[in-house]
Amino acid sequence: MTQVLSRYNNILKMEKIEEVYPLARDDMESRRLNAQHLLTVKACDGHLLDPSIPRHGIRSVADVATDTGIWLTDFANELTTSTSDSTNSPFEFTGFNISTAQFPKEAKPGFAFVAHDMTTPFPAQYLARYDVVHVRLVFSVIVKEQYPAVAENLLALLKPGGYIAWTEYQLDSIHDICPSSILTQFKSIFCKFLESANLSLKPMKEIRAALEANKVENIVEHDYVTFRQPDLAVETQAWLKAAFSALIPTAWVRLGEEKTIEAAAAKWPSYERKMEEAFEEGVVPACPVKSIVARKEGLKALEELSAEEMWQVLADGGWCCAVKRDGELGHRWRART
Repeated sequence: MTQVLSRYNNILKMEKIEEVYPLARDDMESRRLNAQHLLTVKACDGHLLDPSIPRHGIRSVADVATDTGIWLTDFANELTTSTSDSTNSPFEFTGFNISTAQFPKEAKPGFAFVAHDMTTPFPAQYLARYDVVHVRLVFSVIVKEQYPAVAENLLALLKPGGYIAWTEYQLDSIHDICPSSILTQFKSIFCKFLESANLSLKPMKEIRAALEANKVENIVEHDYVTFRQPDLAVETQAWLKAAFSALIPTAWVRLGEEKTIEAAAAKWPSYERKMEEAFEEGVVPACPVKSIVARKEGLKALEELSAEEMWQVLADGGWCCAVKRDGELGHRWRART
């Protein structure tokens, strides 16, 4: 009980800039986040990065709200082992987070972890630097009015033609996230907390509007939900139990439903047991996830250029060599500006 009280008290004592954040920043929470990462990837059909983003040419990646850096590490492993590039240019992976508390103790070569609040502009050295910017599950820290500024700040990190990939849970999903009375009660408490802090219950609506206001191209959305994968049932139950265990006692205090964290912590075990009983009876919550991808306006990929556009890109005296195929016949041509 002492350890539990310590965790909840640490949440309530967070610095003002983080006061809306409803979770702890300790080893237990890091383990929960890492488990949540694994489930989220599985929910997204095993994709670490939305499949609509071409992998070829990705050399620099930023992960915003990186927390433990687990997504960045996993994607770096996937990218560096699957990419064949004769240029041998180095990879660069940067994780940004408002707090350094959960960063890896040591950064591997090619990695950097930087403290930064995404609601404020990033330092100049990081602007127009990345091929991909990834951000995930930040709906519980961005107030509604901040989405346009956050989107602008994230897009500023991208090179022209770079991609942003943003993933969130859908609290407004048509699927029943919490199909039992006790889970519905917990969801209601969590939504009340979000509303009390001016946080959006429909983050994807805010995100899409913010991206469109910043003149991005090729917006693509994908919906995923865990109940389409029955083998994730037990993992989804464990995820929701851990999430509500971390969230609900703190929400009770912040909403004034309990006066002290001691009272909330003492109250929680009986509610947790009701949740466990629902799971034992076969209740399986859904984990609805949506990803949105957009491309920053700018240079087109080489394969998208028309002959005229390619000609304009060439510097004085540059050569262009191409192969045009007509059925089985190939025609080579070369030109110089």
